[in-house]
Amino acid sequence: MIKSNFVQRTIYGSIYVVLILGAIFSNSPYLTGALLAAMGSLGIFEFQSIVSINRDRLFLKIWHSLMGLLLFFIVTTSGVEPLDQKEKIIFSLPYTAYVFFYILAELFRNRKSPIREVAYAFAAHAYCIIPLAVVHRLCVDSTLILPENIPTWMSHTFWLLPMFVFIWINDTGAFLVGSLMGKTKLFERISPKKTWEGFMGGVLFTLLFSIGFYFLFPEVLSFLQWLLLALLVSILATLGDLFESLLKRTYNVKDSGSIMPGHGGILDRIDSLIMVSVPVFIFVCIVSML
Repeated sequence: MIKSNFVQRTIYGSIYVVLILGAIFSNSPYLTGALLAAMGSLGIFEFQSIVSINRDRLFLKIWHSLMGLLLFFIVTTSGVEPLDQKEKIIFSLPYTAYVFFYILAELFRNRKSPIREVAYAFAAHAYCIIPLAVVHRLCVDSTLILPENIPTWMSHTFWLLPMFVFIWINDTGAFLVGSLMGKTKLFERISPKKTWEGFMGGVLFTLLFSIGFYFLFPEVLSFLQWLLLALLVSILATLGDLFESLLKRTYNVKDSGSIMPGHGGILDRIDSLIMVSVPVFIFVCIVSML
């Protein structure tokens, strides 16, 4: 049974990694955007399941998840230069209309906590979509593309590579060190298995890998900047994981979903990315201005 679960986890984990790396190495903002938007939409569906909103209305649950795709498009195109202000407003109108429709519909739905329904519904959009859309802005924002520094074969998607790799290495390092020598609980109330030893192991592994990135791409960031990026990702990835654990523990849910057997749901895979995305975007913006 243990061997079967390990094989299953390895297979689905490998598929997930191949999809992410395939999108990154394609250097296509469109392919990367489609993958991130799909992950966000699935995350919205799982978020609704966790907090038990739209539970009896599967169509509305699916529709609300799909409307997240529209929000993703609005956020990712908001900084694209070819679009003028009028076009951006036009693109935003359907989502704005949907928000008003959703609020209006609550007036006619017989719910004990209608405000809770609305709050959680759009909290799902904010939590799952906006951070992933910010990640995609790293691919489409022309001010963040550094032709003289970033390899041309990854000129659009380069920043996603260290972001994802650091998250994965942090998880791996934390698991290995925590399993071997973890004793001091990190946040036992939220995640009983996490330890300070595991956390420090994840940070150390990530910092070591950042040195490898420096030797591979010394023109992109300085040695210190690579270390700072790795440290930022490592700390925030752990916080993202803890926050999703808090969400699941609050509603007594083990996994966010079952789309990835052995791993849980898509939120269980992107919880760290959600927390990391905006600070990394800010970091890259700062680096681009130096």
